[in-house]
Amino acid sequence: QPAFCENGELLPMRPFEPLFRNPHALTILGNFWPRKYDFAQFPLENRLIRTDPDTQVLVQTQYPKSTPAGEVVLLHGLEGSGEAGYIRSMAWDLLQDGFVSHRFYHRTCGNTEHFCKTLYHAGLTSDLLVFLQQRRKEIGPDVPLLLCGFSLGGNVALKLAGELGETDLIHGACAISTPIDL
Repeated sequence: QPAFCENGELLPMRPFEPLFRNPHALTILGNFWPRKYDFAQFPLENRLIRTDPDTQVLVQTQYPKSTPAGEVVLLHGLEGSGEAGYIRSMAWDLLQDGFVSHRFYHRTCGNTEHFCKTLYHAGLTSDLLVFLQQRRKEIGPDVPLLLCGFSLGGNVALKLAGELGETDLIHGACAISTPIDL
């Protein structure tokens, strides 16, 4: 299955083969199934990104061992964090496949309340936009930069992609279990 285009070539993705086909069983088991990842080989780099004069958001970045195939910004759901099981498992798979993984914390999440005066919400895309613009300057125009949002984070990813329209800032966006009709 194709992942995305880079210089006109399609990059392959590993096929997804779930242990169980029942979505209800997957939801329940996914929450309670112990996941153990050895992230020691991929140390977390913590960065505070100033998005406006009164706001800083936390971004935790991990780099693969090989030359990166691209970069993915992971957006957690309501009251989540970069330590949520779904974020950790996605970060692990991204690193294994050679992608840089950025765990983006929405303002006030993950014990970052003291870095801002206001709360985040499903329509707040400005913090993410500032980070993406800063990251694009750091990595240049040719490195694929992608968004992957879960639940409320998926809403933020889709909203920002819609606001940007045709853009060179990001190469794609993915939303998982997104509350479209809030």
